[in-house]
Amino acid sequence: MLTLAEQAPNSRGAAMVSARQAIEHGDRSRALEVLARIARGELPAEDLEPVVSEALVATARAEQEERDRAALARYEQVHAVSEQIVQLLRSTPWDRSDLARIRAVLDDLDQVRREQEDERQRDEQMGGSQSRRRLGTGSLEAKLIRGFGPYLYYRFREGGRHRSMYVGKVAPAKS
Repeated sequence: MLTLAEQAPNSRGAAMVSARQAIEHGDRSRALEVLARIARGELPAEDLEPVVSEALVATARAEQEERDRAALARYEQVHAVSEQIVQLLRSTPWDRSDLARIRAVLDDLDQVRREQEDERQRDEQMGGSQSRRRLGTGSLEAKLIRGFGPYLYYRFREGGRHRSMYVGKVAPAKS
């Protein structure tokens, strides 16, 4: 059976499905391929939440550092908590006023998320660079070095300084 990402590789949500599959299976090559497709503009980076983006980068890296392990731990924590919330929502006998309060909180959270996505899109459009794409709290860049590559780098700010982290080499886009 084909996954959503395989059935409709450019559909909204395909990036999230592909990223989660790579992370949850610890599949480095699949994570690199998802990042390469994002870098080429084939998958929309804005579909990925920052916690998923950082966990995807951590999964794709050959040698994980403390930052990578922390990103994967955050992803696992968010995933576990979301499962608990869904279970509580389904198993509790809510009345209409409770559901209205929950819906209002969800609407507020969704509005904040939309505003963040809009801001990221404005930043990306102003940046103009096709080789660098906003991803989570940083950006993903595919670089050719002396004609070789592309090599993926994740760029982010940490402690007020710009940082760059090598992610891995990917196969060039298929023609």
